[in-house]
Formats: sequence, C-alpha cells, structure tokens
Amino acid sequence: MLSVYFDERIDETINSKVNALKNRLIQMKIHGIDAVTSTYHTVSVYYDGLQVDRDQLVGMIKDQCESESPNHEFETELVMIPVLYDGEDIKRVADHCGISAQEVVNRHSSAVYRIYMLGFSPGFPYFGGMDQSIATPRLQTPRLKIEAGSVGIADRQTGIYPIESPGGWNLIGRTPIKLFDPTSQSPFLLASGQMVRFVPIDFLEFTRISETGGQTYAREN
Repeated sequence: MLSVYFDERIDETINSKVNALKNRLIQMKIHGIDAVTSTYHTVSVYYDGLQVDRDQLVGMIKDQCESESPNHEFETELVMIPVLYDGEDIKRVADHCGISAQEVVNRHSSAVYRIYMLGFSPGFPYFGGMDQSIATPRLQTPRLKIEAGSVGIADRQTGIYPIESPGGWNLIGRTPIKLFDPTSQSPFLLASGQMVRFVPIDFLEFTRISETGGQTYAREN
C-alpha cells in the first residue's frame, strides 16, 4: 500500500484535493491497482507488487499530485436524503442544546453537508457542515444494536448507519434509503466529495419509500 498525506486537518479545500487525486487515479485504471481509498486528508493506493512496479507507481502518483487539473465528478452533485426524525435520542439532543426537538430537526435539515470520507462500517458517511449548536456528546454506553438507516449525532459530527451495528451516536431519526447493498455492482450509494441535504418526511412517506426498495428518492433535487 502507498499513501499520500495532505495537511492533517478537517478542511474542505484539502478534502477536495484528496478526492480529486483519488478520482484521477481511479480513472487512470492503472494495471495492478486493486483499490484507491480516501480519508479526510489521505489517499491510499492498494496494489499488487507482482503486476505493477512500485517505483513506477510512485512516479505516476507523484505526477498526479503535481497535476493542477481539477476533478469535480461529485463536487456539484446534491444528494437528498429523506429522514423520519423520530429517533429515541432526539429529546436528549434537544435538552443538551437547550432547544426544542423540532428545532433540532430544523437545524439538522437546513444545512448542506459535505461527505468527507466513508468508514467505520461499509458505506458509513462522515459529514462536515453540521450546525454546531446541535453538537452533542456520544452516549456513555454504546448500544449493541443500531438499525441500518439510523441517523445520529456524535459530538460535532452527524452520520448514517448503513448496516445494523453497535454504536454510541445519538439517534435522531432514520432514513428508508439503502446506503449499502453488497449484491450490487455499485454497493455504496454515497461517495466522498458529494454534497448532501436531509429532507424531513413523515411516517407515510417513510413507508412508501421503504416499499420501493429504498433507493427512489436519494438523488432527486
């Protein structure tokens, strides 16, 4: 594995450079590269040393690092994620922040979020851009089971659980949209660099979207 490190901080400009580099390397389709992944400030290239020479690969990566050509494949795409704000911790968040539960919904759904990276579990999106007035500490005792689609807040971040898993985030709602489908050729609905807005829905809408398979709403503008 080879890794490229940018400035170590959560920053939109740095993350744009990270995603531009990742996308260029993917589009090059270099023989011997198995996968290219990214975090807030790094790009990692997984490769087969029997199929590609390491020094040549380092040279190609350096060339792309020095390239000024932008890649905005996901930069202008706004993904709409419907959320039923009925989470069991929404009152806890409201009480911690000194506001009403409805105001938590208003502030959470009014922002436009950037996906900085996927991680923790398959397809789990880490968003930047949350209104810091609703930041709330993680649960002291994590839950052993959180349903797929649960939307939560942990400290200064918000995210969505793509699969059933343990976790300590404050649950404020749930989406009927399926973020991860291991049977699909494109298993991840979301990608780093995309922009997301949460759209409040009621239970009837939640049920309707669920019955269609959970992927009929996410990309409507």
